[in-house]
Amino acid sequence: MDQLAEAGVVGPEEGTKPRKVLMALEEFNQFVSGNEA
Repeated sequence: MDQLAEAGVVGPEEGTKPRKVLMALEEFNQFVSGNEA
């Protein structure tokens, strides 16, 4: 999870609250395929 936060996919840790998703699915798919826009 820390790596996803560093990459900007999810937000920072906020105690016991769930992390916020910062990237849309299409953006994430581009990110993991190496085609960052």
